[in-house]
Amino acid sequence: MIWTRYDDELVLDLLALDTTTPMETGAPGELRAAQERYAEAATAAGFEIVHFGPASASALRNPLVPTAVQKMADRMGGEFLACQPNLVLAFGEAPPQRTIMFNFHLDTVSGAVPVALRDGVLTGRGAVDDKGPGVALLAGIRHALAARPGVRILIQAVGGEEGGAMGVYGTRELAALGFTGRLNVVAEPTRGGYLDRSTAAMTARLSVDGAGSTDDEPERGENATVLLGFLAAWFAAEVVPHVTDAGGKACVAGLHTGRAHNRVYGTGSLLCNFAYADAVTAREIEKRVENAVDEALTAFAERYGSHPSTAATATASRRILRLDWEKRGLPTLDNRDAGLERVLGAAGFGRHGDGALRPFTCDAVWLGGTGGHTVIAGPGDLAGNHAHADGEHVAISELDAYATRISALVTGFADWCTTHGGSTP
Repeated sequence: MIWTRYDDELVLDLLALDTTTPMETGAPGELRAAQERYAEAATAAGFEIVHFGPASASALRNPLVPTAVQKMADRMGGEFLACQPNLVLAFGEAPPQRTIMFNFHLDTVSGAVPVALRDGVLTGRGAVDDKGPGVALLAGIRHALAARPGVRILIQAVGGEEGGAMGVYGTRELAALGFTGRLNVVAEPTRGGYLDRSTAAMTARLSVDGAGSTDDEPERGENATVLLGFLAAWFAAEVVPHVTDAGGKACVAGLHTGRAHNRVYGTGSLLCNFAYADAVTAREIEKRVENAVDEALTAFAERYGSHPSTAATATASRRILRLDWEKRGLPTLDNRDAGLERVLGAAGFGRHGDGALRPFTCDAVWLGGTGGHTVIAGPGDLAGNHAHADGEHVAISELDAYATRISALVTGFADWCTTHGGSTP
């Protein structure tokens, strides 16, 4: 067994630190403390810290940065980036073509999950997404170092993955700085196999800015609840199936106008999220959404224009509704490498290429086009292990199995580099 009591202590220490993303709290957490604890364990194994600091302010001025990130950064000021540094650890010296890089994130979503290790099961926020996998990969690397693999090993321990941050000031920044390898492994729960594709996501916000009224005179109000409720149902019927048929995924998400029972709310918003596997699908989704809004407003006016209680809303609907894209244009990942696929297979990582596990969105999107092969591989399952939900957990046996495969991958990659001379793609 590669996983040791030392790893028990490390992962429990990390789980005890609140690294909830500021994207959800608006406040700094303990991400830096978690990175320092992880760095302590890595340096004890022979790693050195080669980068530890926040992204540059220019990272937030890129047009790809989601609106939600920009808003939170404006709210928190310089503290937003300062409290979310990126850590890079390195072992050995070798050129990029003889470098293997591992990436995992230490930030988590919100939600209190009791931290415990009982009967071989680890619980806590981040147990499977992504602190447990981060500790397991270090355990596996530590074991591989006994064989003196003769390659350079990088570990990125980042923030900025959760809360819709999309890695724009975390993994994206480190990729731009050149902290990548010939093989890049992003640790996320993938049932022990690997994905060589990653989707990206785009988010549409439908906002209503109309005049409200009291419940005594509802006919005088421009009713955001009625209009946005109609649009939510329209999108579920007319957009979601189209997006699915095009190879994407769609989620009609948060709708908010107000909480009181005795007024007509004139303002509100509806969020819809779309995942896509390539730029062509993204453009199709964008066009379909824009057309759907136009079609829905026409249908709304026809259906509700003659009703006294909704006529004002129907008349004003095109004036008071606005479509904005909270995020769009993010890259996707889709790469193959026959040689490194054999290395991954020999280490025990099977390729999810038959639809058994659909690609999902993660930081791997920033590692395409960096000159190496990128895969997503980790223990556990996002849904089955309750990531982002109550009861998040992972079995130590799964973490140990992952550590064992990571050890075999490091030594197998080193052997492959020796055989192939560290060939480029």
